[in-house]
Amino acid sequence: MKAMFVTRLLPAAALALGLFLTASGASALALGDPAGVADKPVEPVYLQKYRVRDQQIEAGFVPEETVIVLGEPPKVAFTVKNLSDKPFSYAFGGDYRGAGRHERFKVSALDAGADPLRDPVADKEGRSFNGEGPGGLRQVKPGDAEKQELDLGQYRTFDKPGVYTVTCRFGLEENFGAEKAAATVETTFRLTILPRTDENVRRVVGRLVGQAGRSHKEVLAGVIAQLCSFARKQAVPDLATMAAEGDAEHRVAALGGLGRFTTPVAEAAVLKALRDPNEAIRAAAAAALGEMKTDAAVAALLGRLPGEKPAVAGAVLRAMGTTQSPRVFERLEKALADEDADVRRAAVRGLALYGGDRAIAVLKRCASDEDLVRREAAVQALESLRQPLQAQWLQPLILAGRRYGYPTNDGPNPNEALRLLRMYAGDEAAPAMVICLDFENPAVRSYYNYVILGALEATPSAPKVTWHNDPNADGTPQQIEENRKTLEKLRAWLAERENARRVEEGPMEKLAARLGDDEFEVREKASRELEAGGTAALPALLRAAALSGDAEVRIRARRVMDSLWRRWKTQLPQG
Repeated sequence: MKAMFVTRLLPAAALALGLFLTASGASALALGDPAGVADKPVEPVYLQKYRVRDQQIEAGFVPEETVIVLGEPPKVAFTVKNLSDKPFSYAFGGDYRGAGRHERFKVSALDAGADPLRDPVADKEGRSFNGEGPGGLRQVKPGDAEKQELDLGQYRTFDKPGVYTVTCRFGLEENFGAEKAAATVETTFRLTILPRTDENVRRVVGRLVGQAGRSHKEVLAGVIAQLCSFARKQAVPDLATMAAEGDAEHRVAALGGLGRFTTPVAEAAVLKALRDPNEAIRAAAAAALGEMKTDAAVAALLGRLPGEKPAVAGAVLRAMGTTQSPRVFERLEKALADEDADVRRAAVRGLALYGGDRAIAVLKRCASDEDLVRREAAVQALESLRQPLQAQWLQPLILAGRRYGYPTNDGPNPNEALRLLRMYAGDEAAPAMVICLDFENPAVRSYYNYVILGALEATPSAPKVTWHNDPNADGTPQQIEENRKTLEKLRAWLAERENARRVEEGPMEKLAARLGDDEFEVREKASRELEAGGTAALPALLRAAALSGDAEVRIRARRVMDSLWRRWKTQLPQG
């Protein structure tokens, strides 16, 4: 079945003269009747009924507007309404990463001469890359309708005024990879694109500004982005007015739009907002100045940072990094030592946004820092910069979560550090995880061991083991015994690997060996010095606790790590 809306083409001469819609002429022009002589315009029908298996639905592609101005995104809403008395489901997604669009939507368009419009992402042979992506089944409840917005400009190139015949299709599949769609939804309609005359542009800008004033949250951000993309510098006066008046939400959104421009009006509006009493406004202004990257923007950010409250200081630091101006580097580096943890995190993020070898060198130093706030932020920043991560950077973050989870939830969540270790540490990932295990705790309630072994299971070349876990029970004696044997198996695997590696004995390893000295004072001194060593001592402590044949060494190594855990767990957000 096909939903078809056919109209007569507008005369090319009328388009060349910059014909635009008036309030009274909109329907006539949309129906291809420039003279406005149609007494009763026929309403187009975009939705048609389809029988899919034993269910009836109503579906189609509904244009947001059938008459737009060149530069406006031609949008349609793929709509599925469930007319049956039980949930209707269909496969969606799964093939859009390569092209940046949902490839199972098929869009074609013909100009007035019946010539097809080109695909903006196709190669010279007209082929587009269908990459894999996440997908799933979408479900529509009885009587409900679901909509998915499409920008037709992602599928066809509408680069000049004219009247186009557009056809959109989507095959409804019960599951991914079905040989044949249960039904193919298809809608054809006429799209008129008017030229960018001053009057047409002003009319669209007025409509978008009004729409922005009525919108909120993600919709507001989308309208502002559309206004900036369509009107370009012509949007600045309206954005400047919005940034100075009204509620905080709309002022923040307007400042985000102004950050795209560097005109004197835009710059003046944002600089004024940087002095606003409202923290959210100042933070948004800082972000906008970062995007502007002008000399005045850099100077304003540098001048604003001293004495600013942490929430806004963080925004200023991130904005300074965005400018990538050499003038901000020392201030970013200095902020790494701020007493406020959020400011330190923002300084790290600012360095990541600044980028380059100089920033990466500082971030790598922070990744081996005793300050776990800086360490965690630096590791995440280095990942964003696609830098290789070292296992020893992540192990203190894992240990800090040693008592995370049931029953006490004491300490930060170690899962993110385990993910990074698994993803980026290569052959070192599996042994670096195993050595972090609590080898003396076979309890089925041990969440710490459970999450480590869960990450280990997904790590290539890791040994395969079984672990009994139950947060609500103590477990049977057999389960605990099997967990104990699993830990011994992993200890033996680790010992074999570590012995083959022949780790060079450094100062911390020598100290760890003294934990089993015959003299009590020597053992005590070694414990104190290892604890003072902090993160630098952790690799030696982990190795001693896991692999030493001396029970005294293992016990004292665990005690030192317990002291380090108490110190580190409070540095990061709990739970």
